[in-house]
Amino acid sequence: ARQPVRLSHQAELHLFRRMPDPTTAVKDFEEACWAKIREYVLRTRGRAFVLFTSNQTMQRAANHLRDDLHAQGLMLMCQGDGMPANRIPAFGLLWLALAVAYLGASALGDRAATLVVLALMAGTLVAASGQRVAGLLAALALAAAAWHFSGRVAFLVFVPPLAAFAFMAYFFGRTLRAGEEPLIQRIARKADPVLPADVARYTRALTVIWTVVFASLFLLALALAPLLAFASWSRWVNGLGYLVPAALFLGEYFHRKRRFPHRHRDPLSVMIPHVIAVMREMAIEPSLRVARDGESH
Repeated sequence: ARQPVRLSHQAELHLFRRMPDPTTAVKDFEEACWAKIREYVLRTRGRAFVLFTSNQTMQRAANHLRDDLHAQGLMLMCQGDGMPANRIPAFGLLWLALAVAYLGASALGDRAATLVVLALMAGTLVAASGQRVAGLLAALALAAAAWHFSGRVAFLVFVPPLAAFAFMAYFFGRTLRAGEEPLIQRIARKADPVLPADVARYTRALTVIWTVVFASLFLLALALAPLLAFASWSRWVNGLGYLVPAALFLGEYFHRKRRFPHRHRDPLSVMIPHVIAVMREMAIEPSLRVARDGESH
């Protein structure tokens, strides 16, 4: 460990006095355990590692909690599960394919085809929520409507990049509010829970830069919409939307190595999963807040 472990500051011991007797009320005891595990998994936003002395009990706990935690946006992984094929995010792959189709259709300037792809993406979102038949019907109906009324709703072809830039500016910017931890600082704490003051200031400034970059991309895309043909607009906006964040990400990574030469630096192969983990945690935090509020009432 790069930092000293201080149990008096970094660990807590919780003892529960009113648990059923595991020798005379096994079922009640297990159900009480499942409830406590769920409580602490939600309190830690999914960052929980649960140990068992019995493999069978562990499997029963996993079977009992998996669907409930999945509904909260958390994936439960249990020893021995492996990674079966049915966990491949099929809707994610479909969404990715449709996103590529949007880029291709918009780059060619085909507004009707672009609108059809957007309609299929909307149907995919409905299907991904669990309503597969409704999602299929919605996709077909919206695609037909988009093709038929493409001239009247042509402005919708500009929505995806604008919405993405606006969302990312908000996603970074909202962590700069009073009482919130800046997004980049939170990512940095994945590797180093105790950040020096200069690193904390640096990560906050970097969060501001990311917010400004996405806000600027949004404003630029909005300003170019009436000035360029749709195909040219798409190529410029989507190209900048990938190149600018990628250049900032890589440039900052190498700048940080020069700025803090004596600090431990995780390789990109470690840092990128940290970024994804924090993004995922922040995405599910609202549902966890609702769950905690519901339990408190």
